[in-house]
Amino acid sequence: MAPLLESRQTTEHYVDETNRVLLDDTLGGVIGRGLPVDQLPGLEPCGPRRKIFFDPSKTRAAIVTCGGLCPGLNTVLRELVVGLHELYGVRDVFGVAAGYRGFYGADEDHVRLDPVAVDEWHKKGGTVLKTTRGGFDLNKIVDGIVARGYTQVRASSGIL
Repeated sequence: MAPLLESRQTTEHYVDETNRVLLDDTLGGVIGRGLPVDQLPGLEPCGPRRKIFFDPSKTRAAIVTCGGLCPGLNTVLRELVVGLHELYGVRDVFGVAAGYRGFYGADEDHVRLDPVAVDEWHKKGGTVLKTTRGGFDLNKIVDGIVARGYTQVRASSGIL
């Protein structure tokens, strides 16, 4: 197996745009479909992309936690901030406190985030951004997103 893994063509940080994750995980499943490789069912792999469709210098990203808590949520938030900053050069990243209500809450519900601000978050339980259930008023949320000029929004929901 080691020679196969060593021969893979990968980049240091980015997902190969032409690659796919096949739905069948056995050779028998692939053969049983009787299809050419390019027609096998598959999914686009997740991960950072070399080609992006937004200008990082004009991007204002918002991250919000909604719903229940799950282990590692602060680590996810930390990695989102670091990834946006380090991999893509996005400098305007904000954490929205108190779940969806935070979008139409006070200015203090919108906290600027950067790698220094989130440096110790992975060591804390719960969610530093706080979360709530409910408060989903779509019109108010959209108005809040537009008013603050957010161009990218990422909601992370915990699982109970």
